[in-house]
Amino acid sequence: MIVAGGGAGGLFLIFFLLILMSLGSATFYFIWRCRYTRKGLLVPPLKKWQLLLLYSPIILCILLCILIFWAIQADKKHVAFEHEKDKNRYFTLEKDTPFGEIILPKGTHISKHIPAGFQYNAPRDLNDVDGIQFPHPVMINGMSVIEISTTIGFLRLAEDYHFINNGQKTICPKTHYFIVDLNNYELESVYRDKNLPIPPLTFKPSLWKFQDCMTKIDFPSSLPHWKNGKLVSDNK
Repeated sequence: MIVAGGGAGGLFLIFFLLILMSLGSATFYFIWRCRYTRKGLLVPPLKKWQLLLLYSPIILCILLCILIFWAIQADKKHVAFEHEKDKNRYFTLEKDTPFGEIILPKGTHISKHIPAGFQYNAPRDLNDVDGIQFPHPVMINGMSVIEISTTIGFLRLAEDYHFINNGQKTICPKTHYFIVDLNNYELESVYRDKNLPIPPLTFKPSLWKFQDCMTKIDFPSSLPHWKNGKLVSDNK
């Protein structure tokens, strides 16, 4: 739903109060009319302000029902549109494909950034990729890598990585994210400033610099991908 949580509760409360006011208005008018008819008197016409008080809750209640119906239909349309976009957000490569300085093997799961909203859409390509999950470990800069967050430089390792950092032997276990400084901010800003999609050529592991390996991976993760027509995550 478009309205959720506290907003939905508030909307329900308003709707409930309007119904009570509508019933109260109708009851008041019925009792007021009966007082005259019981005495055999002509029922006087209501003044404008009385009509406004009488019918405004009913009119507001009807308008609110129309608004809720419109919101539900708009939400369904939005959900359906985003579902169609998911087919281009998440996809699996059907052949080995160049990506910047590396080759993505067949079976690689891709996640690309497509903002939500009817004004945003993009084809199924390798522009604006923000996640890569390999079908098997791939060697990059001497590391056995299984998954990459290409926009923030988080790497999931398939094996512990032994390397030299500031002249000291260092180990980054596969239970921790290997975090790198991508060193491609200037290149990306050229495209962002012009509101252009960021192409694969910005992916340059040769420019990476070690940042840290302190963040522990305390939960399984897997990029969403399509399986039998459904978007799933293997959580492996």
